[in-house]
Amino acid sequence: MKITRLSVTNYKSFSTSNNPTDDEITGLSNINMVYGYNNSGKSNLLKFIHQIFQPKIGLKEITVEGQKMKTDEELTFWRGPVTNSPFIFHKNNRNNSIAFAITLRVSHEEIKHSGFTQYKELSELFSATHDYATFFFEGEIRKIDDYDTAEMVLLNAKINNKAIYSLDNSKRGVYFEGAPKNNILKADATAFLNLLSFFNNATLFLDNNRYFINEAIDKRIQNFSAHTFKNWLYNLSLNPRKNQVFDQLNAFIKKYKISPASANPDDAIFSEAEKNSPFSNFNPEFAILENDTIEIMFRRGRDRFPLSSFGTGIQQLLYILTALYTSNARIILIEELELNLSPRYQRELFNILRSLIDDNRIDQVFFTTHSKYFHHRSDFSIYEVTINNQGVSKVVKATKTKKSLFFREIE
Repeated sequence: MKITRLSVTNYKSFSTSNNPTDDEITGLSNINMVYGYNNSGKSNLLKFIHQIFQPKIGLKEITVEGQKMKTDEELTFWRGPVTNSPFIFHKNNRNNSIAFAITLRVSHEEIKHSGFTQYKELSELFSATHDYATFFFEGEIRKIDDYDTAEMVLLNAKINNKAIYSLDNSKRGVYFEGAPKNNILKADATAFLNLLSFFNNATLFLDNNRYFINEAIDKRIQNFSAHTFKNWLYNLSLNPRKNQVFDQLNAFIKKYKISPASANPDDAIFSEAEKNSPFSNFNPEFAILENDTIEIMFRRGRDRFPLSSFGTGIQQLLYILTALYTSNARIILIEELELNLSPRYQRELFNILRSLIDDNRIDQVFFTTHSKYFHHRSDFSIYEVTINNQGVSKVVKATKTKKSLFFREIE
């Protein structure tokens, strides 16, 4: 699964345009670098992509001990309430809807293995000349009230330019209109819902709040985040039903770690520092400290050292690798990839991401950066985000000249 082009208007710093094609981002590849000055809108681009593919949350009514209660219900990505929607509209003008269009390339094998049972019928919509299908989604995010409630509405969807969803004059969904007349998918709303569930949680967004904190021990924590990481890992190791996952995570980090050995003679000065890295023989243990906080420990010979004694760059890598392992997302969005990482570790993390793509664990990466290290690379697509004096962001494919100007030395 890979996004090949997208456009968005009226989202945060992205405003409307007289010519919609001016706002279209094209030429996207497996790895895409986004740079620009502070507050230009780089993170807004990543947040938009992430927000689109997050399942929307609704309310359902349940009965507990005879009492009716309301609880959250996860819906699908393409319709439903958008949570935390204050200020997602450009200049908070909620009267103008957020409009978007996204094109994705999805291999036939991905669809086959997604569990969609009517693949044979769906394949009649595919072009036999390619091993992938092109999905196109166009929709809006509209306000529901005047402050913080909005909803996402899909306007139309296509596969290889054949309609699989649209709205009729009464705003009711029309399903698989482009399918042949004898195709059982024709007008099948359930099949459409099942097909698009493949895109739920397609993205993983790693924002720049990736710092571990002191955590009081809490055996109830089951969710992974930077601020619950130590408890989450500890509880995972204790749970007999999930202990295999704990072992698999360790094996994943050992496989994709930054190796202390290097064939490059220029890296010899780093070898001693990297031998002291917890990644050199990743095997986490745990300790409960006197103040009832939990700490992850790593052995070095006969001694054990807490994770907090290692540099923040090491902690960043541990968090990123764990997040990549625990997520099924195929599209990874990383804010400030270089955060707390030396140029060498920036290179190594970039190589790890490439390896994950080569190993078919992920399909695509978007990352924002201010790092000069990436100025010297061009083996991926590069985009510049600018903002004008009216507070409107624009994304353009970068030229060598513009990139050099941005990363030039300031004396």
